[in-house]
Amino acid sequence: MTFQSTKPYPQPRTPNSTLKLHFPKFIGEDPIGWIYRAEQYFEFQGIVPTQRVQLASFHLEGIALQWHRRIVKVKGPVNWTKFTTALLRHFGPTEYENPFEALTRLKHTTTGLIIADRTSVRSGGLNSENGGVHDAKNLRVKLVLLGDSGVGKSCIVLRFVRGQFDPTSKVTVGASFLSQTIALQDSTTVKFEIWDTAGQERYAALAPLYYRGAAVAVVVYDITSPESFTKAQYWVKELQKHGSPDIVMALVGNKADLQEKREVLVQDGIDYAEKNGMFFIETSAKTADNINQLFEKFVASLSMPSYR
Repeated sequence: MTFQSTKPYPQPRTPNSTLKLHFPKFIGEDPIGWIYRAEQYFEFQGIVPTQRVQLASFHLEGIALQWHRRIVKVKGPVNWTKFTTALLRHFGPTEYENPFEALTRLKHTTTGLIIADRTSVRSGGLNSENGGVHDAKNLRVKLVLLGDSGVGKSCIVLRFVRGQFDPTSKVTVGASFLSQTIALQDSTTVKFEIWDTAGQERYAALAPLYYRGAAVAVVVYDITSPESFTKAQYWVKELQKHGSPDIVMALVGNKADLQEKREVLVQDGIDYAEKNGMFFIETSAKTADNINQLFEKFVASLSMPSYR
């Protein structure tokens, strides 16, 4: 099977066709704006109210983090409404508008249309509960990348979406979002909605928020790091316990260009993948080796009758 990007690969996609969404940091400034952006993120990702404070707390810094620790110590866990009310009283002006009413108005702006589009994706179509939605010749797929920090998850995504490799790529905080639509020879299109998760231990508790409902999971390790291979096995087990029952999984050994530094054998990856019903591939985001082939495998799997 062959496919081509809807734009000449590897030219960058336009800002309107590719969205990169980060959960905003809060250091104590512009609390109303921060709540707006946080609410957009929650709406887009479908984060339920009971998980919002936990997610937000990972993105507080400086005096904001100190404030939150005091709140937890004095009042214990609070819900999102009480959290934002207390935050606005502490960091915001005396008089402020209701951020949730403002968010409703914000959804009618250009930025808000992104939220509306994501909501429509979740609400209908075959396999919508498993992150795969289609209308006749179009398929929209939620894909999540998991793996240890530094294995190259973001580099794989950027190579696929933009045809770029950035050796100075910054560590992902929380998660980032990109999308790429590819066109098959029969004019069918597949839109991958890609969630690139942070690999640091402090963000591990947030991962279920991103792989929930995913149709596809890419578990990445670094072929020069046995520790990252062990961590990859942890993520496979988590997906087996908490992911969608029919999720399509791939085990990816990245940095295949560093053969002289290899510490994880190819056969070890193959054996583990076969044992766990995954497909296996080694890639190099640096050279682009096997990056397209990785997504071709997903297209082949998702083009089966159960997804059409």
